[in-house]
Amino acid sequence: MARRTLLVVVVLVSVVTATSLTPVTAAEVGRGTGLRIAVADLGEIVREYARSKTEQAEIRATHGQVMERLRAMDAERQRLEKEIQGLALGSPERLERKKKAENLEQEIRTLARGADRDITERINRVQAEIYKEILEVVAEYAKEHKIDLVLKQQSPSGEESGLPAGLQMGLQTVLYQAPGLDITHDILDCLNRRYEEARKAAGHKTEPGKTPAEGAGKEPK
Repeated sequence: MARRTLLVVVVLVSVVTATSLTPVTAAEVGRGTGLRIAVADLGEIVREYARSKTEQAEIRATHGQVMERLRAMDAERQRLEKEIQGLALGSPERLERKKKAENLEQEIRTLARGADRDITERINRVQAEIYKEILEVVAEYAKEHKIDLVLKQQSPSGEESGLPAGLQMGLQTVLYQAPGLDITHDILDCLNRRYEEARKAAGHKTEPGKTPAEGAGKEPK
C-alpha cells in the first residue's frame, strides 16, 4: 500500500500546485472556517501512473499475441482454400480440406470474440481499480495536507484528456471532501421551509403528519 500510495502521490503532487492549495474563504460552509481547495488532473494521473503504463503494456502484448495467432490461423485457412480449388469436386481429399477450412474459420471467430471479451473485461476492471486507488490516495493526501476539498480539474474542451471514454462517464467532480462540508440536509431544510411559507402565504394548509410536498395540490378548505 505504501509503495502504491507513493507512486500516485508523486503524480498528484505535480498537479496540486502551490497556487491550488491557497486557502479560500467560504461563507459559513461546514465548520465555517477558511477552506483549503485543490484540484487534480485525473487524465495526467491515469496516464502517468506506473500501474496504468504496466497494465496498458500487458494488454497490448496480449492483444498482439492473439492477433499473431489469428493471422497464422487465417493463413492456414487460406492455404487450405487454395488446395481445395485444385482438387476434383466430390473427391474425399477436397471434402476433407473443406471441412478443415470450415472448422478453422469457426475457431478463428470463436478466438476473436473470446479475446475481445476478455480484453474488454480486463480494461474495465483495471480502470475501476485504478480509479478507486486514485480516490484512496487523494483522500490520504488531502487529510495529510489539511485540504478540505479536492476537485477534478476540467479541461477546456469539457472532456477528460487522456482518460478512456468508459472511465470518463463514471467520474465524480468532487474527489474528496472533509467531514462537515456536506450541506445537503441544510439545503433541504431551507427548501422545505420556503415551500411551506409560500404555501401558507397562498392560503394552503399542510395536513397534520404530512410534509408540505405531501399536502400539495389540495384546495384549502
